[in-house]
Amino acid sequence: MRAVKKSHIGLKRKNNEDNCGIYEDLNLLAVADGMGGHMAGEVASKMALDLVEQFLRSGKDRFFATPQKMLKEAILQANREIYNQAQANENLYGMGTTITLAYVTDNSAIIAHIGDSRAYIISGPDILLLTSDHSLVNELLKNGGITSEEAKSHPQRNVLTRAMGASVKLEVDFYETKVKKGDYLLLCTDGLSNLLAPHEIAEVVINSTDLEAAADELVKQALDRGGNDNISLVLGMIT
Repeated sequence: MRAVKKSHIGLKRKNNEDNCGIYEDLNLLAVADGMGGHMAGEVASKMALDLVEQFLRSGKDRFFATPQKMLKEAILQANREIYNQAQANENLYGMGTTITLAYVTDNSAIIAHIGDSRAYIISGPDILLLTSDHSLVNELLKNGGITSEEAKSHPQRNVLTRAMGASVKLEVDFYETKVKKGDYLLLCTDGLSNLLAPHEIAEVVINSTDLEAAADELVKQALDRGGNDNISLVLGMIT
């Protein structure tokens, strides 16, 4: 797998509260979108990725029968630490973060997901959203309370129903998809997915000369449409 990452502060925010990572030797891609005042969002998203990486490098992974169980424990341990830090430090109180991980093997990708940072697979001309946003707006959509058009401008579209650091207890969603040579995996924060429709994302990736050009163009298009949030992505191609 080859991969690139991009993170841009956007045009409206004073801080970049996103973090993203490529851990080639761990076969892992990651994005996190932090929240909380006084730069606490930056702290939360960085802690999430750093702590997950530390766990996976600690050798404890050998105690887990499946990648899902390994990733779940890594996230739960990181969650406890973020929660404890938020409770202990008044400057960090209320901090939290999304997290979306992709663990890639020879023929499959396992996605671990909390929040509204998304994972997509692009295979040939087709793009598929692999995750389901943990957001109030998505709950309203699923329950038929609002339409997809109303969701785009809903005043509470940034309200999450699940995030790391919000509680000691946390449920992690998992998704698995088959992958083959030439497929793309995209992890991104809502600063991208709120502004570009899936088919627009796929068009950019498929028509770009390489991963770097595709990532740059995705960020550019989000900025051209207002760049009202931090914009971060990790784009990987199965080789």
